[in-house]
Amino acid sequence: AVVSTQSTGTIARSGSKEFVKTVRDGGGDNSNIIGQFGVGFYSAFMVGAHVTVLTRSAKPGSTGYVWNSNGEDGYDIQEAAGLPRGTRIVIQLKEDALEFVKKDRVREVLRKHSNFVGFPIYLDGVQVNTIEPLWTRKPSDIPDEEHAELYQSLSGRKDTPMYTMQFSVETPVGIKCVLYVPRFMPQLDISNLTNFGISLYCKKVMVQAQSPKLLPEWLMFLHGVVDSEDIPLNLSRELLQESVVISKIKSVITGKMIAYLNRQAKRDPAKYEEFYKEFGRFLRIGIVTTESQTEKEDLAKLLRFESSKEEKGTLVSLDQYIERAPEGQKQVYYLSAPSRDMAMESPYFETLQENDLEVLFTYNKEDDVVLFKLENYKDRKLCTAESANVKPVDKPLNPGRRSWRSRRETDSLLGSGTHWVERT
Repeated sequence: AVVSTQSTGTIARSGSKEFVKTVRDGGGDNSNIIGQFGVGFYSAFMVGAHVTVLTRSAKPGSTGYVWNSNGEDGYDIQEAAGLPRGTRIVIQLKEDALEFVKKDRVREVLRKHSNFVGFPIYLDGVQVNTIEPLWTRKPSDIPDEEHAELYQSLSGRKDTPMYTMQFSVETPVGIKCVLYVPRFMPQLDISNLTNFGISLYCKKVMVQAQSPKLLPEWLMFLHGVVDSEDIPLNLSRELLQESVVISKIKSVITGKMIAYLNRQAKRDPAKYEEFYKEFGRFLRIGIVTTESQTEKEDLAKLLRFESSKEEKGTLVSLDQYIERAPEGQKQVYYLSAPSRDMAMESPYFETLQENDLEVLFTYNKEDDVVLFKLENYKDRKLCTAESANVKPVDKPLNPGRRSWRSRRETDSLLGSGTHWVERT
């Protein structure tokens, strides 16, 4: 009776706290605390007007008990004969919580919050959870259909992912991770990405859904899961923001995703261009907002531009430009204009063209700001066409022609045109 009173007589009794105390006093290992205890029992009163617990120990000859409470006026415990071993909880729902009578609503909640607990959960005799999380299995063993199901459950979308990246690492932090790139971005305020981000798990137990600290802002279009055994046991929202482990996880994910996108761009350029049209703006944000020149240049590998050496609509990378540049050329030339036709009418382009120098075309102020902030790429100076130190052709300049965006205008964009990366 004493044990049952301790266990059922106190609402929101912290089993985790007592577990830690027991282990600490005994000098044992507390590494398995995560997942040992569920949400506090008091959560039943969030939807219940009255809760009844019927319980009996599996020990032979044990006494059964019935516990009752409305969550406000204390509780009542009585011995009860004839109870089977185990525990049954009966919740009388509040009027504003009757949606939880519906089987579909209960299934939705179970799959969202308890899908990966280490034991089966049944609803009307049918198992509704997945005991083995997808991200703990070998990538080669997982069919696309299962990835699509997880992606849809995480994102709330009905499409399938454009890219799927799954990996695990042991250093500098142990994580298992699966990430999904959507096929398209819905129209939204880029400064408000509350429905995006990846969920943080520890040993298959969710710590935080759509954690904003696991990704840099430019990767917030991703959906996915990261599971780490290295997360501190006393992790709170405050510690989550300051945790060294979280910072390491963020760094690993960022590096892995940049490398993955580079591989995909080489493997299937046409598919990557589809990605770039949807998410290129995020890459630009990454270059403008990071303070690391190394990260800027890593991201710059993913940029794409039209080129004077290619047909209209064909995109090239900065690496392609450098690979085919004349030996000794230490500049990457680009020209800003409202359109390709206008760019090719510029006298500055004409000068570079007659010197057989390739020119990249930028058609929006975001690209101008990005290239200005990037400044250098692989020891090459990023240089506007109008500032190029190239000998012009020896003929009169047509006064009707002009550069469509002067150097001064480009410089001014850093002050007046960067609102597209500022959070509002």
